[in-house]
Amino acid sequence: VRPLISRPNRLPAMSKRAAKTRLVPASMAAPTATLVARLSRQDLERLLVRSVESGAVHRDDVLSLLPEAKQQAELPRLKHVGVSAARSGTGYFDDIDDDLLVKMILAKMPSDSRFVCAISTCKAWRSLRDAPELWSDIVVSSTGSLSRRGWGVMNGTHLLKLVAWLRNPGGVHSLSVEAGDSINPDAIKKALAAMPSLTSLSLSGKKITNAVLTHMAKQPAAKKLLRLSLDASGSVHAADALKLLEAAPNLTSLSLSSHLASDTSLMQLAAAAAAARGGGSPLLSELRLTRSFGGTCSWRCLSRLGDLFPELELLHVHNVSDNHYGDTCAASITAALARGAPFSVARLPRLRTLQIDELCGFTCNMGSDE
Repeated sequence: VRPLISRPNRLPAMSKRAAKTRLVPASMAAPTATLVARLSRQDLERLLVRSVESGAVHRDDVLSLLPEAKQQAELPRLKHVGVSAARSGTGYFDDIDDDLLVKMILAKMPSDSRFVCAISTCKAWRSLRDAPELWSDIVVSSTGSLSRRGWGVMNGTHLLKLVAWLRNPGGVHSLSVEAGDSINPDAIKKALAAMPSLTSLSLSGKKITNAVLTHMAKQPAAKKLLRLSLDASGSVHAADALKLLEAAPNLTSLSLSSHLASDTSLMQLAAAAAAARGGGSPLLSELRLTRSFGGTCSWRCLSRLGDLFPELELLHVHNVSDNHYGDTCAASITAALARGAPFSVARLPRLRTLQIDELCGFTCNMGSDE
């Protein structure tokens, strides 16, 4: 038996060298925005650090993007247990520091549960009214837990009482109103007028009327809105919804009932947003066209979204169809393709999520072939 003899590694030297990244010619490279979108977060962080250290990017520019509390070398740590001077008589909760109780526990609860803690419990909890962290986002529902805890059905009077109870309604940044049949439009309009700092707004229910949308379009908060959701009834007109959309050119997230999202309204929304940004692309990155009675997203509308909103990263469409209610159905995409009509969809270079619930739904009587 011959002994095993270890031989030196004779692999070529090139195999031990790190492979160098080849750069494609500038004429063939993707646009800068596309390249940046393809980078991982780790690579972006490294690139930014090198840019700051080399002086290409000013450190003050980085600091300006952070809240003051996060500009420090060490972030402040919350106390876990301590003596609370603000509360007594709350049992074991007396031993929990206010920062922990408010910011880490109560602030994570639904807003109606926070209202119950501050209003419907004993006097020892009433000091929560003075904690602004608890009242920056408000959700009001006609059938929420407040209506199940002795308030009865939530109505316009209750809504205005809640707004009046707030120490600083101007500190509310997010408002969601599910009006149902009981919260009247006048109360909703008064609540919207009392909250000039809104950046997120969700309105739904039969009592969300054309007058409510027109009123909101005139409020100072309209220009500050970043997120907007409108799940209105069929009585709301697309023209009145458009007034609010045009008054909110900085939207990054939009959810609309399908009957409000016509080709024309989306085109006018994109044009208004571009004009407000000096000709730049609209900032909209999330678009949801939800279910509505008689409303669909047409194939023509779908094909143009890439040109209208090139920054879209999420697109959720409930129903794509060229048919509508009425005596005569619109020509379908199937019939158009059968005639040889050209059809293409504009590119969405940043799209990450696409969801279409009903690809070939219809809203009128049709033959089996269709």
